[in-house]
Amino acid sequence: MVTPSVGTNLSHADLVRADLRDARLDGGDLTEAVLGRANLERAQLVGTALSLAQLSDARVHGVAAWDLHGEPPNQQGLVVTGADEAPVAVDDQLGLGPTSRS
Repeated sequence: MVTPSVGTNLSHADLVRADLRDARLDGGDLTEAVLGRANLERAQLVGTALSLAQLSDARVHGVAAWDLHGEPPNQQGLVVTGADEAPVAVDDQLGLGPTSRS
C-alpha cells in the first residue's frame, strides 16, 4: 500500500491500480496523474490539485474531496460503493470537481 502524506507531489505519476486507501493527500498535487483502477477509498483529497488527472474506474467510496483545484477530464466508472458491497459505478456526468454538469 502506498502511504503518501499531506502535500505530496504525485503529478504525472503512474498510479494505475495503486492502493491509496486512507491516504492523506490534502494539499497534494495529482496533476496529470494516472489513477485508473486505483483504490482511493477513504482518502483525503482536501485542497488537492487534480487538473488532467485520469480517474477512470477508480474506487472512491468515502473520499473526502472538497476545495479541489482543477477537474479531471476522465471520471468514468468511478466505484462509489465499499469493497464489501456490490459495486456501483458512476461517470463524470455527476462531476467530481468544483463544478458539476447537468
